[in-house]
Amino acid sequence: MLDSDSYGFPFQPYSIQLEFMRGLYTICEDSSVGIFESPTGTGKSLSIICGSLSWLLNYENNRVPSLKEQATCLTNEIERLSDGDDWLSNASEKCQLLEKLSTIRCELSIWEEYRSRIENLKKEQAKLKDDTKRSKFHPQINYKTVIEDDEDILDSYGHDDSDDENAEDVGGGMKILFASRTHSQLSQFVSEVKKWKHGSEIRLVTLASRQQLCINEDVRKLENNSLINERCTELKSKSKQSSSKTTDAGVPPKKKRETAGCACPYYRSEGISSMATDILFEVSDIEDIVAKGKEMKACPYYASRKAVKESQIILMPYNILFHKETRESCGVSAKDNVVIIDEAHNILETISGIYSAEITLKQLNDSRSQVAQYLHKYNTRLAPGNLLSLRQLIQVLKMISNFVQGGNPQVLLPSEFVVKAGIDNLNLFKIIQFLNKSQLCRKLNSFKVFVEPDEIGKVPKLGLKELMNKETSILTSDVDEKKIRGSPLLSVIPILSALCRPHNEGRIVLKKDDSREICSLKYLLLNPAAEVKDVINEARAVIVAGGTMRPISEFQHQLFGAAGIQPDQVKIFSFGHVIPAEQVLPVIVTKGPAGRVFEFSYGNRSNTKMLDELGQLIVNTCNIVPGGVIVFFSSYEIENNTYKHWVESGHLEKMALRKRVFREPKSSAEMDSVLNSYSKFVSTAMKGGVPQSGALLFSVVGGKMSEGINFSDDLGRCVIVVGLPYPNVDSPELKEKMAYLDRTQPRSSDGRSPGQLFYESLCMKAVNQSIGRAIRHRNDYASILLVDQRYERQNVRNALPDWLSSRLLSVTNFGQLIVQLKKV
Repeated sequence: MLDSDSYGFPFQPYSIQLEFMRGLYTICEDSSVGIFESPTGTGKSLSIICGSLSWLLNYENNRVPSLKEQATCLTNEIERLSDGDDWLSNASEKCQLLEKLSTIRCELSIWEEYRSRIENLKKEQAKLKDDTKRSKFHPQINYKTVIEDDEDILDSYGHDDSDDENAEDVGGGMKILFASRTHSQLSQFVSEVKKWKHGSEIRLVTLASRQQLCINEDVRKLENNSLINERCTELKSKSKQSSSKTTDAGVPPKKKRETAGCACPYYRSEGISSMATDILFEVSDIEDIVAKGKEMKACPYYASRKAVKESQIILMPYNILFHKETRESCGVSAKDNVVIIDEAHNILETISGIYSAEITLKQLNDSRSQVAQYLHKYNTRLAPGNLLSLRQLIQVLKMISNFVQGGNPQVLLPSEFVVKAGIDNLNLFKIIQFLNKSQLCRKLNSFKVFVEPDEIGKVPKLGLKELMNKETSILTSDVDEKKIRGSPLLSVIPILSALCRPHNEGRIVLKKDDSREICSLKYLLLNPAAEVKDVINEARAVIVAGGTMRPISEFQHQLFGAAGIQPDQVKIFSFGHVIPAEQVLPVIVTKGPAGRVFEFSYGNRSNTKMLDELGQLIVNTCNIVPGGVIVFFSSYEIENNTYKHWVESGHLEKMALRKRVFREPKSSAEMDSVLNSYSKFVSTAMKGGVPQSGALLFSVVGGKMSEGINFSDDLGRCVIVVGLPYPNVDSPELKEKMAYLDRTQPRSSDGRSPGQLFYESLCMKAVNQSIGRAIRHRNDYASILLVDQRYERQNVRNALPDWLSSRLLSVTNFGQLIVQLKKV
């Protein structure tokens, strides 16, 4: 076991950090599985970096000498057997030893070749740094702006331009695959790697989507990730063709006509190779990689993928690690490598979200209308195979649309849905293949923009009245709006793909909202572990880590159990907080200032007297607590209704006398603005620059500010969680998920059903994430008020983090709370 100095921690580690690093090192060394729970503010990221990368460097330094020693021992033993008199009886043993020796020599050869490649890359990097004339890598960028009608014509069906050039053997070298939820968390991880004593020795690459990394403005303006992917693939293909096609004289042939965007000027082999080397030897986050790409006039997306093979640690968002096709296209393999999943508290729900899909009746109808228009315009110019595929696609869209419009709300197996919708006689696999390879969505997108209005009227009658019907739009967040921007057909592909999945893993949910005349079709993945089973089984070691990992049984049974790993084979590491007990005050508040009991259940959430009590509680808290106070409500609806009531009751005016009031926006685009304004006002208030003592922020549990936002120090001196955010138990998706768990998982030790445990855990995970926004480092301090008498229940208390529940107070009157608040 390494001593504390051997991990390269940038300062003297706390005891829990040292325990974390040692535990993680052991998991990597023993090729096992571990669950690590370490509260926010305890240096979890640095502990992961120092523990895992110290093991990696030691493994690499020792592997070749170890293999050579094993080879020598085997060679000596084989010679001994060869010299023996009883050669016949020794023959079998000798054969086995020769096979082992061959395997070791093969691995040794791979390692030596790998080391040789790294040395050559180091020389290339040194040469690149010495080269002050990087301009030779900078071709003149020439953008085409001509819009050609032929750009919208489908290639002959069967053309294969699969984007799998990186799906190669990653041969040589142990790798750590690190996945986290967001790109900002990955960037933060990179900044922590730079703090590590050996950070400059590590070859790190961060993977991201084209939407994050593309620097071709003509492609970026498409905005939708699927359209960007299709356009990029097409331009890459043209880049290859323009560089490979020559005449007999060795020069490019003359083009018959100029086409739009002939090739991507950033997709250049020399520039991409140089940039990949640059990435490997300079620890870079996504912003750094994009900046390098612009400087070197090379594609950041393909350069980062090219760097994967020679990297030691690969950082990626969840959707790359958990989506097999994406993972393979990036050249990432879990086989015999170490997999670390950070912020893993919602990993199962995240995987379900990646593979689930939803489409509205309006999107189905719009897709059918658009494809019909396209077919009408180009039917005389399309290849027979494309004509057939387009007609089949229109038929599928029509049948699904009819079923959604005419059916009642219900939950079906995908196989049942296919039969009931009348599309069981069509080959959905081929239709999906056609959609993916033909780039129809992108071509429809441009068609939609440039088609003349009078041509729309020429569309063959396909129930035009329904197709052009202006249904009530769905209230979606800006994220949802962005996701479906472009051709509505983009939303069809995930649903069709879901219908081709194993039928016992998911359900089709038909939903209707009669009050808004909205119909939708959703595929719900019930068994997310099935999608990551191969990652868990192939990896050398798997580590899942988070600030709170309750309930642990969820990971033991639903995640690792599905991969054949027994609960007792999973090692659990749970660490306390680094802050002293006197710096955090967690309190269950069961009654308000006037003695009214707090219980914000579904039936009570509009109780005006209880809302008045809550308002007075917050007013009194604002009078005592300096700096920032964050209040988390169970939903946007409850926050909005409560806010309106306090405006009328006068409580909001009283709050505003002590704190400037801010509200969490529904739009992500407004998030930074609100957070910056909140932070600046708190800072100004703490310096005495305004009459108020700080700011008050109304947020939502499970909203944009409840995860990944840092309310350290004065930004979060008090966190108030109002009620328990239980999900809607009448939701058909939730009912189906709970029923599935009841069928497939064991009951808890106290007799609760798996479905009930899941229902409760959805609530408590969200609460724990909200609590974790404050107390971000050892010297921080804050009070945490859990406002609802149901927090007294034992099952609820047990679901809180150990570090908090062990310090939890329960006050019987408001006076006791005031006394405690003044102590913090």
